Amino acid sequence: MQTDALTDSLPGYDDEVIGGLLTASAFRDTFHLSSSIEGTVTALFVIGCLVGSLCTSFRGDISGIVAAVMLFAYQAFYTWGFMDGIWCYGPEILPLAHRSKGIGLTTGFLWLSTFVVMEIVPIAIDEIGWRTYIIFAAFNLAFVPMVYFLYPETAGFSLEAVNLAFMDQTISPVKKADELWKLTRGGHDVTLTSEIEPKDENVQTDHIEITR
Repeated sequence: MQTDALTDSLPGYDDEVIGGLLTASAFRDTFHLSSSIEGTVTALFVIGCLVGSLCTSFRGDISGIVAAVMLFAYQAFYTWGFMDGIWCYGPEILPLAHRSKGIGLTTGFLWLSTFVVMEIVPIAIDEIGWRTYIIFAAFNLAFVPMVYFLYPETAGFSLEAVNLAFMDQTISPVKKADELWKLTRGGHDVTLTSEIEPKDENVQTDHIEITR
């Protein structure tokens, strides 16, 4: 029961606290949400303290302390690294006609995978112990080449510029995005404009404009 409580509470608690702090610093002045955000973060800290008080019967040793530190460190880096990508990267690369459907599928699979992990991790820890985390480490390592070779870079692009990475059929979107990224880093402004021919309204021509 205590193992399940830790497994279910700590990851979500850490994610929400760090996410709340980042949100407060980024959006406080813009949306004037300081009171509600600070109240939410405070409530989450109180919940974390209550969860900790329920787990005081655990035997403390050096391995347990290190494991707890690594757990929070992993959740922190995951929140700073991948958590924003889950919600922001999809809308950036999906065309407008499919954006809402894509985000819906992403959200569904995210919570489905979360449910599966929460169900199997306590059982796996009871059966194979620390080897459970080797499985997670293997998945994390597998994501590195997948992201590097298959995910187009979108940093610094407008939504229109992101479309350019997928328009050229002679080159992969990853390589095209890398070329566009180098252009923007060199001080060029890459934009996409659309024009409709006056004689035929069904013909639409897209132009790539690169200005310095």
